[in-house]
Amino acid sequence: MNLTKTQEILQALGLFEKYLSQLKEQFENMKQNIIKGIVELINFVDKQKNTINNEKIKHEKSYNNKQYNRVSYNFNQFHEKLQKQLQAISNQIQEQIQSIQASNQYVELGQQCLEEPMIGSLVLKDDQISQEDYCLAIAFNQSGTIMASGCGNIIKVWDYNNGKIEVITTLDPDQMQILSLIFSKNSNNFISGSINSINMWCTKNDKNWQNINQICNASYCMILNYDETKLYTGENDSISVLDVDFQNQKLDFNQSLPAKKIYSISLNEEETFLATCCVDKSIHLWEIKCKTIELYQIIKTHQLGYNLCFIKHTQFIWLPAEQHKINCIYVYDLQNGEFQLQEDKIIHLLQDDTCFDSFLFPIVINKERNIIAVRHKVTVYLIQVFQNGKYKIITHKNLKTDEIYGTMTNNGTALILWDNLSRKYQIFDIEIQ
Repeated sequence: MNLTKTQEILQALGLFEKYLSQLKEQFENMKQNIIKGIVELINFVDKQKNTINNEKIKHEKSYNNKQYNRVSYNFNQFHEKLQKQLQAISNQIQEQIQSIQASNQYVELGQQCLEEPMIGSLVLKDDQISQEDYCLAIAFNQSGTIMASGCGNIIKVWDYNNGKIEVITTLDPDQMQILSLIFSKNSNNFISGSINSINMWCTKNDKNWQNINQICNASYCMILNYDETKLYTGENDSISVLDVDFQNQKLDFNQSLPAKKIYSISLNEEETFLATCCVDKSIHLWEIKCKTIELYQIIKTHQLGYNLCFIKHTQFIWLPAEQHKINCIYVYDLQNGEFQLQEDKIIHLLQDDTCFDSFLFPIVINKERNIIAVRHKVTVYLIQVFQNGKYKIITHKNLKTDEIYGTMTNNGTALILWDNLSRKYQIFDIEIQ
C-alpha cells in the first residue's frame, strides 16, 4: 500500500471518529428529551389523579361529567403531543442508525484497504555458520540481540546482530538432546528442556549463564504464561505445571495433568485455555480457572498432528502430520461453547505425499506484522493473518528435507533455520510489501 492511500484512509478514519462523537452528542440530547417527556407525563398523570380524587370527594354522589370531559380532553391533547415527539425522536434514531450502517460499511472498506493481501519473500542473509550436531530448538531474547540454540545435548548462546551470529558461550547442562528453549521477556535468563530434564539458566552480565535449577522431567514443548509465573510443559504421559520465578531464580513443580505424549502446547492470550495435541490423534483443551485446571474438550482428529497454536483468544490452528492425508492447516473457533472446525477457513498447503511432518518447530506468530511462521514437511510458510480470522500464504521456502528446525525473531523481520541437509544456520530476511 502506498503512502498516499494510507494517508487517505487515516484521514477518513479521523473524520469517522469525529462523526461518531457528534452522533454520541445527538443521542445524549435525544435521551434527555425522552427523559424530560416521561417526567412531564408522570407529573401530568399525578396531577390529574389528584384532580380526579378531589372532584370525587366533592361530588361523591354526583358525577361531574364536565370535569371529566375537561380532564379527558387535556390528557388526549398531551397524549397526541407526546406521540408526535416520540415519533419525531424515532425518525431521528432511524436516520442515525442508517447513517451508522453506512459508516460501518465505509469502515469495513477501510479495514479491507488496510488489510490488503501482502506480498512476501524470504531473502537469504547468511549461511556461513555450520553445525554438524542436530539443532532442534532455537530461541531469542526479547530484544532480539541474543540467540540460544541446541547443539546435540549442549546449548550455544549467540550474539545476534543484523542477520549475523557469533558464539558468546557454550553451556553443558548435563542434559540429553535439547528439545525446547524459551527466554524470559524481562531478562536474558532462559529455560531449556530435554528428554530427561528442565533447566533454568541465569546471567548477570550477558556473557556467562549459570544452571540454577533443574527438574527431572522430560520436555518436548513448553510455554510461559504472560507474567512468567507458570511454565507449562508437554511430556511423555502428562502436562507439568511449574512455578517460575526468574528474579529469585526458582523453578518448582506445581502440578501434573494426565495426558498422552504431548507434541505441541499453546496458551491463549487471556490464559483461559490451554491446548495440546497428543500421540493418540486428539486435541485436548484445558480450561484454566482461578485455582484449578480442568479438561474442557477433546477433539478427535483421526490423524496425527504435531503442531498447534492459539492465534486469537478463541481461535487456534492445527497441522495434520501424516504422509498421505490432506496437506492443510485446520482452523478451530469457539462456537456455542465448543471449539469447532471452520471449513471455510482451512489453509491449503502445497501437496506433498513424500514424507510425514516432524515436530519440534513451534508455530510462531508476530502480531505487529500479522504474520505466522509454520513448518510443514519440507516447506516453511509465512502466512498473513486477517482480522476476520482468515489466512493467506504470502511466501514459502522448500528446504528439500523434513528435518527443519528454527524460529522467527520477535520483531518478525528474520527467520532462522537449521536443517539436516545443509547442516548450517540459514538466516533469511522477511521482506513484506
